[in-house]
Amino acid sequence: MNRTLSTIAVIAAVLIFATASPSAIAGQSTVSEINVAGLKNISPDTVRSIMPLKVGDEFSWSELESSIGYLRKWGVFDVIEANPRITEEGVSIDMRLEEALIVFSIDIAGNYPYLENKIRKYLSLHAGDIYTPERVDEQKTRIEDFYKRNGFFSTSVYYDVKSEPESNGVAITYYIKRGEILRYRNINISGNKAYPSGRFISKINTLRPYSARRLKDAIRSLREFYKNNGYPKARIRIAEQRMDFDAKRVDLNVEVYEGPRVEVIFTGSKHLNKKTLRKALTIFSEGNIDQYEIEVSADGITRLLNKKGYPKAEVKGSRQTLKDGTILITFDIDEGKSQKIRFIKFEGRKDADTSKIMSEMRNNPASFKKSGAYYPSERDRDDKSIQKAMQSEGYLDAKVGEWDVRPTPQGYALDIEIPIEAGERTFVGKVIFKNSDGLNHKKLLKASGYKIGEPFDLPSLENSKERLLTFLADNGYPYAKVEAHYELKRNKRELLQSKIIYDIEKGNKVRIGEILIVGDVLSSQKAIKSAMNIKEGDLFSYRKIIESQLNIRRLGPFASVSVAAIGLEDKRETVSLQVKVEEQRPFLIDLGLNYSTDESWTGSMRFTNLNAFGWAKTNSLELIAGTKLTRAELVWHDPRFLGSSFEMTSNAWAQHKVRPAYSFVQVAGGFGWFRRYRRFGMLFRWELDRNYFLSGNATVADADSLRNNTVSKIAISGNIDTRDNFSDPRKGFYTALNWDTFNEIKGAEANFFRISWQGENDISLFDWLTFNTAGRFAKLLTIGSNISIPINEMLFLGGGDTIRGFDEDSLGPADAAGKPVGGRLRWIFNEEMRIRVMKNFQLAGFFDIGSLTDSFGAINWNTVRRSVGLGIRYVTPVGPIRVDYGFKLDRKTGESRGRVHITFGYVF
Repeated sequence: MNRTLSTIAVIAAVLIFATASPSAIAGQSTVSEINVAGLKNISPDTVRSIMPLKVGDEFSWSELESSIGYLRKWGVFDVIEANPRITEEGVSIDMRLEEALIVFSIDIAGNYPYLENKIRKYLSLHAGDIYTPERVDEQKTRIEDFYKRNGFFSTSVYYDVKSEPESNGVAITYYIKRGEILRYRNINISGNKAYPSGRFISKINTLRPYSARRLKDAIRSLREFYKNNGYPKARIRIAEQRMDFDAKRVDLNVEVYEGPRVEVIFTGSKHLNKKTLRKALTIFSEGNIDQYEIEVSADGITRLLNKKGYPKAEVKGSRQTLKDGTILITFDIDEGKSQKIRFIKFEGRKDADTSKIMSEMRNNPASFKKSGAYYPSERDRDDKSIQKAMQSEGYLDAKVGEWDVRPTPQGYALDIEIPIEAGERTFVGKVIFKNSDGLNHKKLLKASGYKIGEPFDLPSLENSKERLLTFLADNGYPYAKVEAHYELKRNKRELLQSKIIYDIEKGNKVRIGEILIVGDVLSSQKAIKSAMNIKEGDLFSYRKIIESQLNIRRLGPFASVSVAAIGLEDKRETVSLQVKVEEQRPFLIDLGLNYSTDESWTGSMRFTNLNAFGWAKTNSLELIAGTKLTRAELVWHDPRFLGSSFEMTSNAWAQHKVRPAYSFVQVAGGFGWFRRYRRFGMLFRWELDRNYFLSGNATVADADSLRNNTVSKIAISGNIDTRDNFSDPRKGFYTALNWDTFNEIKGAEANFFRISWQGENDISLFDWLTFNTAGRFAKLLTIGSNISIPINEMLFLGGGDTIRGFDEDSLGPADAAGKPVGGRLRWIFNEEMRIRVMKNFQLAGFFDIGSLTDSFGAINWNTVRRSVGLGIRYVTPVGPIRVDYGFKLDRKTGESRGRVHITFGYVF
């Protein structure tokens, strides 16, 4: 920073009073005034509030230095000067500050073929940072290096800095003149005997332009290829690289030293295959084949066999050189007798929980997730973990005896009995918090983790101190210290109880001073502060600071957010918060082209403003055109409605939609609120729809279902989601209950309800195998008799998202011509098995079953339809691309055997 002057202008003796000295200034008792000059957009009162040195305080050079340090941490000043001088009233401090120019925006032009965001990741200058010419010029070099690494030589970058006086900032635009690419001309490979030159050229991939990064990756990949195929000492290097910029060509000389070929054989292994055993070797990964490395590999095989249940396994490695120069390494394996644990019994554990005792043990019975291998060498470690588990259950003097390890009568496994001398159980009698005036005892007790009358968990005593420190730091005491000890005594019933005593040193009570926001180029400070759970004047709380950071991040307009406390390291009673935000580009255009077998082709264009009016609200306009759907929708989204944790969304749309049973034009709008409580979400929404039906199917008894109408709809729903991943869940469940109320304002004036439930459970027996079970139920209920429900609110069944193998909406009640008209009662069950075969690719097998009728009484074997099938998944960050083929299990006359479904997202 070429202009930064973070100095104390302590030259009062020379420039102000020739007879005064720093010690004379320090000798004055109080600060009489603090004058702040040079500000344009920041209030002097804000500056004074951040400074720990206040009017009326005793003057101190260290406090003045701290004040300058705090202003520097704020990060918005180019010049900070402080000049103390003696006056009749005391010490007067003259502060001269110059606000730094802020980077208003950074644009990149000419970035083809890379996305702008990819280039931005390599920049160290961001919107909201202080502008300096040096940092701006540094980014130019970074962009040029990025293009050079990716094969674009002689790329030049220049930039334009445009001043924005009204915002005290600059707008920077980088213009990229992409350089020429070089292609491979001659690639000479020497020293290769085992593999032809074509394999090298193929791996380098001469179809793509030259890139230093890609070439380096190719050489690394070739080395790994050699090692994996029996050449652990192989070396490959670029001996010469000639660039002909006039011809735009690159010539390479590649030297290969293959080294001796190594063949590994395993003898004596009856239960582990060669592929599994090879993974335990180190000779190929280390590139060494001496006797030491062979012994290390033998030890690795031994550990593997121990883990698989062979504790007495022995492995010996030997090496010999064959006539053709091949080095043969042989591992002679004596597995020994398999010793897997069938069960472990704890004698004398009393009321201690067996699962808790075994949770930290190395030796465990065989199960789906544990091998059950017996490790005699781990018994001492397990004894300590058992003793600790018993102590956590209140048995403070528990002792572990000698293990009784017996083979089963059949001799295929081991039964282990571990004697425990539990001793007397201790319960929590009292918990005392010393020096806790002003703090709620119940909350302190909850924070400690102990409950009166429950077993005394001695190992958790140290952790309880940390929990109390966290509690105190979240309630205004970040400098607190806690010590803990306990005493044992018997109560009137002669039960042994513990009295836990916490000595609390609270330290100073801390409050939040100024909230300083940096980087808010477009966003209003009011919007940022309203998203924060902690306000100016509140008690200090680490939890609220973290929550505030997350809330600001969730607003949407910011690429990064950080919140730092100023003054905490000096243990101040008032600390300021620096909120640094980096705004991302607010205007986005998303283009999409979609295809599914049910919806056919659809193209979309969405215009989004992530920071409408600088309020940190999102609005968007989406236009969709397709074979079966044409739609225009306008959305306004407020992530923190009126500063609360509720999200508010209002939208309006007009659409023309074609379904198998009907087609219609709809003009509608609505608004709703959503709130998430950890795993639980709750939604309330109101919607008003005007529907114009163009065509459709209807029964004679309900011909009025195709009427034009206006419907008011109120929706209330709640859901619980514990899944570990949205796009590719492996474990957890999801369940949702919905209640919709319909009031037909114009039309047949029908009033009806729809209640629906849906649930999903994911379980993975192995990392590569997941079972997904999903169920859905929905029922339409009417008020009164002979109520006609508009066809677009009826339930349908069949297709890629319900029962695969059938055409979309083809099942259930039909008109006289056999065309679907929808039903009022639907249930669906889907079971799917997913096998991960590669990083993003999965194979799937599924079974679908469901029924669509008008009532429970109408359900019979003929209304229940079933299918099975296979599918392929390509998992993206937002969900899978699915290709499924479903076979009908109950195919009827005139129906096909099945159907292909291509779509995006899971069935559920």
